[in-house]
Amino acid sequence: MLELVEKDHGIKVEKGLAYRVLRDHFNMSFRKIQRINFLGNLDRALVLRQHYAKTMLALLAENKRILAIDESWCSYLDFRRRKWAPRGTKNTVADKDLAQNINIICALDTQGHTYVALTQTNTNESVIVSYLTKLVAILAKEDP
Repeated sequence: MLELVEKDHGIKVEKGLAYRVLRDHFNMSFRKIQRINFLGNLDRALVLRQHYAKTMLALLAENKRILAIDESWCSYLDFRRRKWAPRGTKNTVADKDLAQNINIICALDTQGHTYVALTQTNTNESVIVSYLTKLVAILAKEDP
């Protein structure tokens, strides 16, 4: 934060001053982070996954070619133990909070074919559109 203020505004700020401003003017404190559990296994999520599985099994019984496309990343873990937060609020971060490094887009079909792309930039709409455009061109050549 101190480096950003100096870079953006040309003002050198001492750590003590930044601490006092965050504490006194923004009513924040530097406290230990509490880890919380992942919320992906709620009842609603389990029911939706079961519905998806039934639909997919019906399509596979009809010998349909199905492509599953996913985007993920390889990264490093966040080892912070403390962070700034307003007083009176919970100071939490996700238990498995990851920072992006290398992004992976992968398509896998029911015939066992894979179509993989790696990037070092954040995956946004234009990256996905580019990937899908090239994937459609490849699939059209394979199965006209």
